[in-house]
Amino acid sequence: MAALTMVSAVVPTLSSTAAAEVPTKQDPLVMTYGAPAPLNRWQEESLSIGNGAMGASVFGQVNKDELLLNEKTLWTGGPGVPGYRFGNYPEGQVEQRRENLQEVRDTINEKGTMSPGEVAGLLGQPKVGYGNYQSFGKLQFDYTHGAGTPTNYQRSLDLNRSLAKVEYSVGDVRYTREYFASFVDDVIAMRVTADQPGRVTFATTYNRNASASVAVDQQGLAQASIAAGKTGR
Repeated sequence: MAALTMVSAVVPTLSSTAAAEVPTKQDPLVMTYGAPAPLNRWQEESLSIGNGAMGASVFGQVNKDELLLNEKTLWTGGPGVPGYRFGNYPEGQVEQRRENLQEVRDTINEKGTMSPGEVAGLLGQPKVGYGNYQSFGKLQFDYTHGAGTPTNYQRSLDLNRSLAKVEYSVGDVRYTREYFASFVDDVIAMRVTADQPGRVTFATTYNRNASASVAVDQQGLAQASIAAGKTGR
């Protein structure tokens, strides 16, 4: 059973000046933008959400939008790929590499330093079968709105609530899209709403321009596999 420890302390009396000071209330940590992010500038302008395993980039285009997705297990190399050695040296090089390691130690002990290039030449090795991290692809949306030009646009990321949001009006309809990533539920969620019934209409497609196959199970969960190696969910 955990023990509860009571700690007492003497608090100095505040001066009248100090007592009158009121702490400044912190402004909400919300990043706000008045325009969508270009689809080719995900690193510079998109709003990123994630839960440590999955991530998404929110662009907020009005008519043709997309979510750029990532999932940590989607990788081209690793176990099962010919030539992969888990980072170990080939069997025939182990003894020589031990001698090289000792040479590095002796040089540093003697001279106090050794260039990175020299160390890499003695201890480094080419990556064989290591592979590359892969994008999970794009979830693309084609929205249909009523007649009119979009107005009152706002794209935001609430850092306190971990909530990305896109809001705009077309005619007399206010549209809202909300995005968040949950670590507990292991999901990235999106909600699309309008302030009038029957006004949310869109088509969605999944696109991964690479050597991969995509399947969707009965629960609507996508699974992508790369021809060169690993599979991600």
